[in-house]
Amino acid sequence: MKSISDVALLAGVSKTTVSHVINHPERVTKVLRERVESAIKELGYQPSPFAQNLRTGKKNLLALIVPDITNSFFSELVQTIQEIASAEGYELLFYNTDVLQTSTPDRVQSFIKLMSPKRFDGVIISGEMCDGGETLLEHLGVTGAYIGYLSKPILDNVFLDDFQAAYQATKRLIDKGHTRIAHLSGDQRYHSGSERLRGYKKALRDHKLDQPAELTFHGSFLRPSGREGMRYFWGLKTRPTAVFIGNALMTFGAMSTAVDLGWRVPEDIAVVSFDETEEMHDVRPRLTTISYNPRVVGKIAIELLLSRIQGMAPKEVRSIEAPFQLISGDSDGT
Repeated sequence: MKSISDVALLAGVSKTTVSHVINHPERVTKVLRERVESAIKELGYQPSPFAQNLRTGKKNLLALIVPDITNSFFSELVQTIQEIASAEGYELLFYNTDVLQTSTPDRVQSFIKLMSPKRFDGVIISGEMCDGGETLLEHLGVTGAYIGYLSKPILDNVFLDDFQAAYQATKRLIDKGHTRIAHLSGDQRYHSGSERLRGYKKALRDHKLDQPAELTFHGSFLRPSGREGMRYFWGLKTRPTAVFIGNALMTFGAMSTAVDLGWRVPEDIAVVSFDETEEMHDVRPRLTTISYNPRVVGKIAIELLLSRIQGMAPKEVRSIEAPFQLISGDSDGT
């Protein structure tokens, strides 16, 4: 690999002159600039981006924190953000906190503390905040964007109206004529889990339907709790005829378990899910689901961050509601 010294030797100039041609061409005469540029081209020399960044103070490096990279929602989110960041000349380093599995608030906070402006030009944080997380975000120091709900305007953020989305999912089953509707909920420590449960309950209440506690199974947003939830509903003395499931991973576990139990979907139990990922398109029967598309969300988040980094954002914190829609499939019957 050719070095700046090789270029200087071939052009017959100092290394400082070569550096000026690369970083501050206005400081060099046209004659010298052309000699150096010719040497660079002949040698195929590539300036080190890291060295350039040290001089300019720009890292060209972004960070992304996600709670569970095994969840296809977040893997698609990462892919979208990485594609756009790369096209804009940024590298992306991502951190997986496992917040829904084995992580603790201390571990999540330790990742946030790594987000120094000395290391990154900007950071996107996705997922659920553990206790103390928002306080840390207020003192983040680096330019950031957040994917999810924030109780106060700390960073630019993109969020979903989980309550309204869950309300519409439940109403879909009510409109299909179901009166004994179960909910396989996500972790209630997190805003998305509690708001989706609240939307489910409000839809039942507005339509004067009973909501016995036995029809709610508190899951974890992970595939195993989808399996556990369906086995629990199967064991009830009076089984539900429909179920609203709080996310894609739990739906995968629930659908396979329903088949194992001999429960036909939608003939014996209708299903409405949450999220829209590529993996869900391979589930049969085709899922009726709330489409909260990770690629749309990722695009909004990275555009918020880049506009802030590039000085094109307003001073005020921006909060953008991500779109959602109910996608009709076969899992809720005809």
